[in-house]
Amino acid sequence: MTRTAVTVGIILMLALAPIVGVVGAEPTQDGENDGSSYGTEYEIGNDVSVWDRSIFPLRANTSDGQTVVSNQDLFISTSENREFDLRRGELAVFGAEEEVELEFDPVSPEADTTQYDGDDVRVIVGTLDEGTALSTFDQMPSVSDLNENASFTQAAETTIADGKFADDVTYTPDAPGAHVVLVTTYDEDGGLAVDGDGNLEPQGPSTIIGVESLFVQDSASSVDAPSSVEPGNNATFENVDDGLETDGDVAHTIVLYDESTIETTPVTINLTDSLDADFTMGDVVVEQPIGTVEGVVTVGETITGDETNRTPFDEVVDLVVGDLNESDSVDLGDDVLNASTTMVVANDSDETIDVATLEEWPEKEYRWIHVASTTDQVATSTGTLDVEEEETSPPGGGIPIAPPSPVPEPEPEPEPEPGENATFDVKKTTLSDTKIEAGESVDVKAIVENVGDVSGTFTAELIVDGEVVDEQDVDVDAGESETVTFTQTFDSPGTHTIAVNDASAGELVVTGPPPAEFDVTDATLSDTEIEAGESADVTATVENVGGQLGTFTAELIVDGEVVDEKSVTIGTGTEKTVSFTRQFEEAGEYEIEVSGTSAGTLTVAEEEDGGDGLPGFGAPMAIAAIAAALLALRTRSD
Repeated sequence: MTRTAVTVGIILMLALAPIVGVVGAEPTQDGENDGSSYGTEYEIGNDVSVWDRSIFPLRANTSDGQTVVSNQDLFISTSENREFDLRRGELAVFGAEEEVELEFDPVSPEADTTQYDGDDVRVIVGTLDEGTALSTFDQMPSVSDLNENASFTQAAETTIADGKFADDVTYTPDAPGAHVVLVTTYDEDGGLAVDGDGNLEPQGPSTIIGVESLFVQDSASSVDAPSSVEPGNNATFENVDDGLETDGDVAHTIVLYDESTIETTPVTINLTDSLDADFTMGDVVVEQPIGTVEGVVTVGETITGDETNRTPFDEVVDLVVGDLNESDSVDLGDDVLNASTTMVVANDSDETIDVATLEEWPEKEYRWIHVASTTDQVATSTGTLDVEEEETSPPGGGIPIAPPSPVPEPEPEPEPEPGENATFDVKKTTLSDTKIEAGESVDVKAIVENVGDVSGTFTAELIVDGEVVDEQDVDVDAGESETVTFTQTFDSPGTHTIAVNDASAGELVVTGPPPAEFDVTDATLSDTEIEAGESADVTATVENVGGQLGTFTAELIVDGEVVDEKSVTIGTGTEKTVSFTRQFEEAGEYEIEVSGTSAGTLTVAEEEDGGDGLPGFGAPMAIAAIAAALLALRTRSD
C-alpha cells in the first residue's frame, strides 16, 4: 500500500471488510440466512466461523483517539430492504501506549448479540507486519495466512451478558500501525487462541462475533495552522513537523474541507444480492451523495482540475489512492464538497505547505487534516480555521476628504422575510442505538434540509410512539442542511417507534428488568373492638412483584385520611411485614386501610364508668379509696 493510501484504505476496510469477509465462505450446518436477528454463521476453516453481522457490535471508543474527525454517516442497505447504521460518525487515529476502550453493544434488533448471552469470549488483537496491506484481511483468509502477515495477542477474556461485555475491556497498543480486533467465542474445548509465538491457534470450535480496526501512531504531528484565510488566498501551514523517527523522505498531505458537508451527507452501501456463499463485491453499490469537489488539488507543483476547479469526486479519490472503484459500483450524487489538498514530499522538520482556497467558497469554519507518512510510519493532526474576508479600516493621517455624494439608486424590491418561502425536508433520521437497557439514553439525529429560496427556522419534533416528547428550533440557510440531535432516556422495557417529524428513525428496543412494583396484602387489625383511649395494631404484607430492588412507603389510612407512613426496602420476589400502632381517643367506628388494602372496621367503645361497687370513680380514685379503707381498718384494729 502506498504512503498516501493509508488513511483512505483504513476507511474502506472499516466499511467493507466484514462484508467481503464472508464472500465465498460456506454457511455452517446451522446457518440459515432467514433475515432474523440471529443472522448466519459462515465457516472459514479450522473450526472457525464468522457471524455475518460481526461488523456492527464492536467499536473502539473514538474519544480515546489522538486525532478525531467527523465522518459521513455510513449505512448498509440489504437486498431485503433492511438498513443498518454502521455507527461510524467519527474516525480516529489512536496513540501507541495509550489505552483504548473497546465497546460491544447490541446495536440493532436485526443484529442482536443477546443470542450469545452466557458465552465466554476472547478479545484478540492482530498487529499487521511491516509492509502488509490492510486488504490482507478483506477475504478472511486461512489462519495460517493471517499468522504469516500479523502477530496476535490476547487482550482480554470476558463473558457476554445482555448482549454486552460483562466487564470493561481495554487494549493498549504497544506499536504504531494497523491493528485488527476480533471477538471470538470459546468453550471448554478451547476455541480460537493465541500461542506463545503470537500466532492464532484453533483449539476447538469458535465464532468471530465482533470485528474492529484501529490505526495507531507513535505521536501526533505538529503544525502551525492559520486561524483564518480570505477566500481565494492560500492557507499557509508553517513549521510542519512530522515527528517521525526517520532521516528519509516523508510524504505530507494537508486536506482543507467543509466539514459540515461531510456531517450531512450520509453514504449508503447497497447490497444488491443476498449475503450468502454466492455474494461477490460486484453485488455492492455505494451511494455517495457528494458528486464533485470544488477546490484545488496540488501534487508538488502540479495543480489538477478544470478552469472551474470542479473535479468529480471519484477522480479526486483515484488521484490520492489509485483506482479504488469500478465505475458502476459508485453512484455519485449532486452535492458539492468545498475542499482542497496539497501533497508534497520533504525531509525537513519545518516544512511550509500552502493549501489553496477559492473565492467562491462560502465563509464559514473549515477543518484541516495533516497526514505525514513513510512506508511504515504515520503521524496525523487536525484542527479548524475560518475562511472569511478580512475586515479593513481606512488608513489614518492626512486631511479627510469628503467623498462625492452617492447617486441615488432605485429602491430594490423588498426581500421576503426569513422563513416566508422556506421549505424543509427531514432526511436520514438515525438512532445511536436500536437496543438499550431501561434507564439508558439514546441519541436521535436528523438532517434538516432547506429546499426553499430563503433562510428559515424549522421546528424539529421528536416523536415517540406517536407523541411529541421534545422539540428543537434550527436555523437553516437556503440550500443548506443542518443536523439536529435529541437525547431521550427510556426508563421502562418495551419497543418504541421513533421519528423526527414525518421521518421515521425506526424502532428502539428497551430491555432490562421491569422496575420495582409492590402489592399490599393481608392487612389485619390486632383487635376489632377497643375502648376510647386504647390502641390497636395494624399489620400488612408488602411484596415486591417487580424486577428490581425498590423502596415502598406504606400508608396507614383511617377513614380515607393518611395518618402515618413507613418505608421499607424490598428485594425482587420477596416480602416484608409492616406494622403500625394507633391510639383512638374518641368512640366510633373507623375504616382502616394500609395503602388501599382494607384491614377491616375498628369499633371504639365509650370508656366504662368504673363498675363493681365503685361507681363514678376512675381507676386512680378507686385505688385511692381502697388504700383509705385499708388504712381505716388498720386504725380501728389498733
